Amino acid sequence: MASSYNNVGGSLRALGRHQEALEYEQKALKIWLALFDENHLHAALSYNDVGLSLRDLGCHQEALEYLQKALKIRLAHFGENHHHVALSYNNVGLSLSDLGRPQEALEYEQKALKIELALFDENHPHVALSYKQCGIKP
Repeated sequence: MASSYNNVGGSLRALGRHQEALEYEQKALKIWLALFDENHLHAALSYNDVGLSLRDLGCHQEALEYLQKALKIRLAHFGENHHHVALSYNNVGLSLSDLGRPQEALEYEQKALKIELALFDENHPHVALSYKQCGIKP
């Protein structure tokens, strides 16, 4: 059931229906936390998705807190050199940028780029996205 809630939330977010997305993603998180401890990878996915929806809604500080939880869990499970860790670094970087903290944001985005370059070819879309995010900082 939690996966279904999370999937619906992702679809709603893609449609720009951010408040509804958040509600579904919070339901998924609640279920995952009831089934597993808060350091489980399913919780990390839900923390990430809730953070993205909060970011879309302009709740930048709260979004950052959720995205940092997802990063912490992913680091504990995967270590530094994993694509999901790179995604989390990028998401935290974007939230820091939203909060007017461009230097900190760039540090996270450069960590993501380093991981992506270690995992993928220079021309891979994940690498391109990391380059783009590093390049948008003032």
